[in-house]
Amino acid sequence: MREVADGVFFSSGCGSNWILLREDDELTLVDAGYPGDAPQVADDVRRLVGSPSKVRAVLVTHAHVDHIGTVPGLLSHWDVPVLAHPDEIPALHGEVHDQAGARDVLANLSAPHMARWILTVLRAGGLSHVAVPSASPLPLGGPLDVPGHPEPVASPGHSLGHAAFLLRDAGILLSGDALITGHRLSVVDGPQMLPEFFARDPQAALDGLDVFADLPVGLILPGHGNPWQGKVREAVERARVRSASQTSR
Repeated sequence: MREVADGVFFSSGCGSNWILLREDDELTLVDAGYPGDAPQVADDVRRLVGSPSKVRAVLVTHAHVDHIGTVPGLLSHWDVPVLAHPDEIPALHGEVHDQAGARDVLANLSAPHMARWILTVLRAGGLSHVAVPSASPLPLGGPLDVPGHPEPVASPGHSLGHAAFLLRDAGILLSGDALITGHRLSVVDGPQMLPEFFARDPQAALDGLDVFADLPVGLILPGHGNPWQGKVREAVERARVRSASQTSR
């Protein structure tokens, strides 16, 4: 875990990232890793505010297991609301399954580093069927009344209700999986899209980058990969170029 801006902490786990927003002695947790990341997430919270009782909300960019894996276990000890875009709630409740499955993985076994990624997923509890029945829709249209005051930015495509979060005053975008900077299946670093088989609608995910282009952002904290500093429009353009080059192969 590292502090990348005042009160903004970036942490990486088995194969994905989460962000903690601290204001005074209270926290907002954005995403929560694989099931195997539970000890690290809990330790991050303790290090920052001492007690899980000071977590005011868990915000979810989307309902894939590598972003909500620790939530059910944490909720057995924490009394905290879990919020996501309204279109993501059915997936969070377990009513629909909206992520890559075994058939998608088998169809892409020739992808670089696939064996290493599969091993990581297995060790991290990535085959678990995770649901959060208590999850509620977050309000849209402005900053949320939680520590850090993140603003939801609807960015569907990777999943039906994917949402990024803008920290307007800090100039930071928590981009989730709509725009990443690295992955165990990627051979490059820097702004890029996840492999297409991870997305519900790859073209919508690519088109959806437009929503980020004019945001007042100088730092991107992705769901996968390292923080990236620079104008978000440049990050969007790089991701588009890389996506086009992969499609043309």
